[in-house]
Amino acid sequence: MVGDRTLVLAACATALFATTVLAALVGYAGSVTRDGLHRTLAQKAQIGATIVVTVLPGQSAETNKQLEQALRRGYGDIPYRMESAAKSDSYTLPGQEHAAHPELTRFAAYTGMDRHARLASGRWPAATSDDAGGIAEAVLPSAAARHMKVKPGAVFTVHGRVDKTSTIRVRLVGVFDVRSPEDYLWHGDPLVTTGADQQNYTTYGPLVLAPETYRKRFSAAGGDVTWFVRNDLSHLDVSGLRALGKRAQESANTLRKYGDGTTFAVSSELPDLADQLSRAVLVARSTMFVPVLQLILLAGYAWLLVARLLADHRRTELALMRTRGAGMRQLAGLTVAEGFTVVLPGLLLGPLLADPLLRLAAQTPAVRATGLRLSAGSPGTLWTVAGIAAVAFVAAVTVPTLRAVRGTFVETEAAISRGRRSAWAGTGADLALLLVAGLGVWQLTRYNSTPSVSGAGGIDPFIVSGPALALLAGGVLMLRLVPVTSRAAERFTARGRGLAPALGARQVARRPLRYAG
Repeated sequence: MVGDRTLVLAACATALFATTVLAALVGYAGSVTRDGLHRTLAQKAQIGATIVVTVLPGQSAETNKQLEQALRRGYGDIPYRMESAAKSDSYTLPGQEHAAHPELTRFAAYTGMDRHARLASGRWPAATSDDAGGIAEAVLPSAAARHMKVKPGAVFTVHGRVDKTSTIRVRLVGVFDVRSPEDYLWHGDPLVTTGADQQNYTTYGPLVLAPETYRKRFSAAGGDVTWFVRNDLSHLDVSGLRALGKRAQESANTLRKYGDGTTFAVSSELPDLADQLSRAVLVARSTMFVPVLQLILLAGYAWLLVARLLADHRRTELALMRTRGAGMRQLAGLTVAEGFTVVLPGLLLGPLLADPLLRLAAQTPAVRATGLRLSAGSPGTLWTVAGIAAVAFVAAVTVPTLRAVRGTFVETEAAISRGRRSAWAGTGADLALLLVAGLGVWQLTRYNSTPSVSGAGGIDPFIVSGPALALLAGGVLMLRLVPVTSRAAERFTARGRGLAPALGARQVARRPLRYAG
């Protein structure tokens, strides 16, 4: 190794570059799909479950307990936020008590309303708004307040449309506007988004109470309550998303089967979202594999070239050692030790350099413009890739060398002088490989450069490997041209007066496989 230090250093550099590139490629493919998944999930912050519950009179606490148990089973350790929207029966507006077709209003309560609406004037109702005088504090949408001709500070009384004896005194403490009519908390209710609902009766409002006040006033009567479950999914990976979608579906089925008279109408986009994103990530990964496989092939090919040079340089010395009594086990141990020495820098430094390399690539204008956050991901994956590459590199050096020194020193030298033909030559395997590669590329173009996934939900290896097979087939086909080209060059240079071109062409013509790389 000291005598051939230039070649050994070149081999170390090649192993280091190849290992670093392979580790960075694996990290890059994972980083791209992972970042795309997290971006999509971050944009889907409004995705969750909507549960419409018909609460029986006096069953509010039991219904809430059933709901919380189902959600804990469904979401597990994933934190979630619950918000609710509840509306009462209709009440007649002041002065409409004896009208044949009165204008109405309704009471409502929304959890976390200050996050979904903004005050136009006044303040939000206090949690202790149901004071000793029986006056409930409420807020109104601005449009409803204008029609009802009330301002913050007004006190009025509303009467139940069905139960005429039910009266509630209200103090208006503020008016508000919704931030977005499409917000999930409003559940498409025009009464809160526009301030009016025109159906058989015209209803204005709603008069929004604090949730605590609403429960005191209306929980005994039961009614419909809509629960909105929202959670942050941006940290999930594909497997976690699939598991969450499955559990959410099971929880929804469990709620629908409760038979105590309480009805749960559950709608959730999580199962469909999990299925769609799982397929999208699978297609994205298969698309990434197309160039990654080609680069892996090139990295391995570069190392095979260096391994061939090392094997050729060591073959004579190992043949001499075998002639002097060294056994194949001793030669194998020596060759493996030398191989690991060559790949040791790549094994140790490759995983460490992969992450800085990707971060440097992220600073290029093209990548920076996308906002993509490149990182190598799990260190365990990088070290695994480096370990597999190191073993493959050592095998590429050891196996050809030991096969070449099985004979005596004279037989080894004779084999070197004769040269060898390619194992592919004359078999037609290169043409068959070209045919297979062509079919793979043709299939890939049919899918508009987006590889299909197999029926079992996996990546179709035939399609994603098509371009890599084409690259390999092209290289193998070139082996057919090397002997023909070298013989023609030998005849041409032999007619000239230059010694170096004639000797070079003769060497290539005699040993085409050695120079085919």
